[in-house]
Amino acid sequence: MKALLTKYVGKYIGLNADNSIEYESVKLYALKDGYFTIRGSVSNNLVHYPYDQITSVVENAESGGFAYKMEILVQVKSRQIGQFPK
Repeated sequence: MKALLTKYVGKYIGLNADNSIEYESVKLYALKDGYFTIRGSVSNNLVHYPYDQITSVVENAESGGFAYKMEILVQVKSRQIGQFPK
């Protein structure tokens, strides 16, 4: 999964972490061996998700019939909270 997400680091991705029908636009901040980090669009917090929490990934979402104009959509099982101080 890390290899798949590598080309999106520093870009905005669609993330669904609340089992809703909406995807939040978040910045893919960093990739580590066991997890990836996003920066929230509203709170600006850094949030870390283990790769094993990813349930699905859709690339080129704009051509897949979605209303979202994102290059990639990521669905995770549940929100993991972790924040480093600035």
